[in-house]
Amino acid sequence: MVSELINNAEIDVIDMLENTSPHAKDAFLKSSDMTKPPFQYGKLDILKVNDNLSSLNEIRGLNEYQSLSSYNKLTADVLLDYYQKQNEFVAACYKYNHSDTNKRVYVAEEQRRANISLFGEPDKHVLLCLIHEKLEEIRSKELSSEEKEEFKILEELLSDLPLHVNEKIAFYPSEEILKRFSEMVNLFYDPFLKHIPSQDEYTTEECANIINTILAEELHDYMGDWKAITETNRLNAAVNHDECRIRFPADKTYTPEKLKTIIVHELGVHVLRAMPFKDTGLKAFSFGFPGYEETEEGIAKIMEQGISGKFQKSGVIHYISIGLAHLMKYDFRTVFEIQKRLQGLSSGTSEETCYNSVQRAFRGTGELSNNKDLVYFNGSLRVWRYISENIDHPSLFDDLLLSAKTDFFDSFQRELVYEIKNGRKIVF
Repeated sequence: MVSELINNAEIDVIDMLENTSPHAKDAFLKSSDMTKPPFQYGKLDILKVNDNLSSLNEIRGLNEYQSLSSYNKLTADVLLDYYQKQNEFVAACYKYNHSDTNKRVYVAEEQRRANISLFGEPDKHVLLCLIHEKLEEIRSKELSSEEKEEFKILEELLSDLPLHVNEKIAFYPSEEILKRFSEMVNLFYDPFLKHIPSQDEYTTEECANIINTILAEELHDYMGDWKAITETNRLNAAVNHDECRIRFPADKTYTPEKLKTIIVHELGVHVLRAMPFKDTGLKAFSFGFPGYEETEEGIAKIMEQGISGKFQKSGVIHYISIGLAHLMKYDFRTVFEIQKRLQGLSSGTSEETCYNSVQRAFRGTGELSNNKDLVYFNGSLRVWRYISENIDHPSLFDDLLLSAKTDFFDSFQRELVYEIKNGRKIVF
């Protein structure tokens, strides 16, 4: 079937481009002469990617594809285009990493086009405004003599940027909306969070056990093969839909507040939006339609805020890292040196957190930007606006959590979910 061929061409872009060297971070932090960490990409299966690209090109020539109804062909085309972009971006990263020095400028442009096509690009005005806000936060503080020296270095690092802006770039929900939504979120997730025992901190092994208990006792009708595990050489907790795993980094500990946000974000949004749609026949309903990441990451970050009852501008650190890499073409070292001062002096952000953000902004090459994490900032703005306008609508939580891995702002995808919920089979 055409759907099976299309499903097989879907890849986990971020997992394929994840660094697999356990020593890259330490080597970079210990040597100020390194312009980038010595990354390795042991999960990047270029043979599968090339096979996928060949298969995607062949599908449109199949008689079975040509004979699809107009509705089913439109659905197939949406997925064909999306998976083409996914595979082309990973292929471009691989090609850049293995290209000769004299050809890299041309291959870099190919990667840049593929990156923008898949993830979009940051807006320079937004970037400048976000950096300006951070600088103003620092200037409002009483800095120690050492911090003042660090701030001078930061200003020098940013001297090429026209930072004469004074505009707030964010959507702020009203206190009433935040309070009401927080009450809804805490009530909705109480069956999950009641399984967290009272203690000061939790090892990742304990976190995995807590999530496995929630899966077994609260989501047993949908859990299937889902399981939480610990894994070495990971920076953050994350979901892998191919393997039905929620992966925690080994040898870390989390506070109760952090564990709550992980449960809500990873299990309560990323897994929960996929679970009811796994048997629809189309992998995309539980793995992702085009544009779903911005919507879903926006939902996930806002659910975190709902649990805490505190509004936060989401994804600012990632937007700045990507903006400096993509728009200013700064290398890994320069972005890191800027971020550890900009975030550290303004918010007390740790060096490790800054490194992780920069690593994500250069994921796949270590030299060219990966714009995926723009979704946190952009998505949270869109979703907060939607919640504020629909706080009294009875279908609010259905829209947020029972709309599969789709972008519910997209009218066609919204129609697809409606058809599936009403028993229509999307078969091709």
